[in-house]
Amino acid sequence: MRTRSKRARKCPVRGRPMRKNGHDRNGRQRWQCDTCKATTTATIKSRSRASTLRAFLDWLLEAAPQRRLGCDARTFRRRSAWCWDL
Repeated sequence: MRTRSKRARKCPVRGRPMRKNGHDRNGRQRWQCDTCKATTTATIKSRSRASTLRAFLDWLLEAAPQRRLGCDARTFRRRSAWCWDL
């Protein structure tokens, strides 16, 4: 059997390396544990951070109300807190 890559996701239940198991309908990589058959998906942080930064800049520069950004104001402030450090 092939050895798992060091970059392979770890199983949240067993802590062992998982194997790739296709993609979901959004294009994210799916992973499955060989021993317990648990599955998980990998998110791409750079895309989500880029969209958060874009929404933050839209709000900051255009003075758009936070409720127009697709979530409530508290959620938006929590998600975009790291943007103030830039």
